Amino acid sequence: EALERFQREIKLQAALDHPNIAKLYTAMRHGNQLLMFMEFVEGDSLSKMAESGPMPIASVLSYAMQALDALGYAHNKGVAHRDIKPANIMVVDETHVKITDFGAALLKDTDRTQILEIGSPAYMSPEQIAGKKVDGRSDIFSLGIVLFEMLAGQRPFDDPNPMTILYLHRNAAVPQLPDPHRLLQPLVDRL
Repeated sequence: EALERFQREIKLQAALDHPNIAKLYTAMRHGNQLLMFMEFVEGDSLSKMAESGPMPIASVLSYAMQALDALGYAHNKGVAHRDIKPANIMVVDETHVKITDFGAALLKDTDRTQILEIGSPAYMSPEQIAGKKVDGRSDIFSLGIVLFEMLAGQRPFDDPNPMTILYLHRNAAVPQLPDPHRLLQPLVDRL
């Protein structure tokens, strides 16, 4: 049953055709393994780029708009990524974003009766943490965490214990971005 559901989801995702989504070409069964063949995206992930600290606001806004366009397209097709994080957003030629790993995120469904380990604790939405059924809104929450990290140079909640992060995502107010003047100054300079 899980294999059949996965194969249906692969077909759905293979139908996604958007310039900001890495293409899934096909999937096949080989013995007892399921193999997926995806577009190779050459570039740096946002996680690699974030190692240098906060990113320029203009770059972050450009990447965010492209990611939102891709997610909106996927959501309109009935596909939620469920694992948006900096490692799954690639930047090609320093300007073009491609979201990767849709296939891995669609391996399992979450609903109210199952709590499954889908996603990365630092970027999971409260619905995912609670084991509730998720949709595109969960991806938007996760992208918000990514944007916070790209602008601030740190995640809103960080702790060596993933359970602490999950608790904070569900129960704590999101901290303010550090030094908001630094973020707004390039916009003020343009006026």
